[in-house]
Amino acid sequence: MQVEQISPYDYKDRILRLKKRVVSQPHELCIERAILFTESYKTTTGEPQNIRFAKAMYHLLTNMTLKIWEDEFIIGNRCTKFVGTPLYPEVR
Repeated sequence: MQVEQISPYDYKDRILRLKKRVVSQPHELCIERAILFTESYKTTTGEPQNIRFAKAMYHLLTNMTLKIWEDEFIIGNRCTKFVGTPLYPEVR
């Protein structure tokens, strides 16, 4: 198997585009996690706390919005905003 050597300079344009996008975007608060957790917790009233949390996580992971941003090599997101912070209602 041959391994291709890639120069860091090959990524310069991509990195500059990402940096410009991150710097130019406003930092936003994302409420999607809070909404999905609340929906689940409303349907599991009276159940043990660990079961409620497990069901809320399942509801979150099966219903959250998946984002794939332009120029990403590793995809994944914590929230729906490009530069944002999710609310964690399960943390008190």
